[in-house]
Amino acid sequence: MLLAAFLSDTIATHLEHGESIVAPCIIQVILFGVSFFRFPQLRAGLLN
Repeated sequence: MLLAAFLSDTIATHLEHGESIVAPCIIQVILFGVSFFRFPQLRAGLLN
């Protein structure tokens, strides 16, 4: 989840400099998807 926070910061930096945010957003979506299926505690916490 620390990597997700880092990617949020990179998205903010890309927005500040007027660059495309597509690559960091795709990586972050993949990271959340993998985390959702790999860690049942996270899935239970988000679905309840």
